[in-house]
Formats: sequence, C-alpha cells, structure tokens
Amino acid sequence: MNEKEKILRELYNESLDYMCWYPVPATCISKFTKVSLYKTKKILHNLQDEGIVKFKRGYVSDRFSYEGELEEEGFFYCGWELTEKGKDNDLYKKLKKEYDEEMDKMGRDFNDFCQKLNCEVKKVTDEMIIDYYKKGYSIEQIAHFFPSVIFERKRTKLANDK
Repeated sequence: MNEKEKILRELYNESLDYMCWYPVPATCISKFTKVSLYKTKKILHNLQDEGIVKFKRGYVSDRFSYEGELEEEGFFYCGWELTEKGKDNDLYKKLKKEYDEEMDKMGRDFNDFCQKLNCEVKKVTDEMIIDYYKKGYSIEQIAHFFPSVIFERKRTKLANDK
C-alpha cells in the first residue's frame, strides 16, 4: 500500500467514525499513517486538486449551562475531510458496509446483555442504542442511560411485591 492509499484509508476511517465530526488535521493523518508531514500535506493538496478532499476550518462557540456558567470553551478547528466525490469509491463503500455491520453487531450485543440480566427490553430503537455506541459509550454506560428500559421487569416485580 503506497502513501496515498494509506492517507485515503485513514480519511475514510475517520469519516466513518461518527465520534469524529470535525475535519482531521494533517498532523494527525501524518501520525496515524506514519508518513512525513511534508509528504502528507503534499498528497492532501494533490487530492484536493482532484476534488477528493477539501480543507475546512471553523469555530465551535462556547457552551453555557442554563444557569449561565461556562460548561465548555469554544475552539477553532481545521483539517481535511472527504468530498462527495471522495466518498464515491469502492473502498469507501466496502469500509462503510463493514462499519455498519459492526454497529449492528453492537446493537445485538446490547440486546444479549439485557437478556442475560433477565430484563424486558421496551421500545428502544436500535438507532438510539447505536447512536450511543457511535459516541463511544460502553454497554454499562448505555445501561445507565436507559435504566427504566433495561430494568423494567425488576421494577415491576418490586412494585408488585409491596
């Protein structure tokens, strides 16, 4: 695999990762692919000329709580992301299919987890669960987010015992 393919594969993986919503800096691409920063930038500019990637920069503003306290400071971001032309590729489609299958498997794992706890799963859509997985949460954390769903049977039993 040559350096251009390494960089493209890294951009494909980053664009499929729903945790990574901002463009990927050239320094990160260089570090992950173990290609020099100079060569990485040169290849990215060539890909930009081909219309496969684009450079993007922006600003995420401060986030405040309802009480007016600063929760998260704003920050600037800049980096590279795929264009629609860049996503119209057999390798990208193959990686996307694999990623979607992995997310589906995680959703099935969550249902198995609930069954092991002898819990009744109410109407929680797979999309909700997969969204939490995509955000990087573990099964235990998801169970914490949906306690009324996961432990419905146990709560009902406790209520009936009173």
